[in-house]
Amino acid sequence: MNGKDKRKIYEEVERRWQDPTYSDQASILTREVMKISEEWMKQAKGINRMTVREARKELRLYIDERIDLQDMKRSYFLPTFIWVWVAGQIITFIIKWIIENHTSAR
Repeated sequence: MNGKDKRKIYEEVERRWQDPTYSDQASILTREVMKISEEWMKQAKGINRMTVREARKELRLYIDERIDLQDMKRSYFLPTFIWVWVAGQIITFIIKWIIENHTSAR
């Protein structure tokens, strides 16, 4: 992903999840998810043979293994059920965008 693509994702996350209660955490989480997604794209095998659904599922598993929304030491941590739900929505949006725009998954 180049800087222009990253900026598009940031802007869309900020537009969709504007609540000031978790805007800082949403930005931090977005950066973390994009970094992990780039790792996955570099090392993933067979992306071109996967369906879009399979690629999203694989990327989601990869991210979920590396991000713990309940870890109080993380800068994106907020101790509420609502934040966990919002964070899940943000992660899902980013995964969908990356798979649709940066893979050849069919």
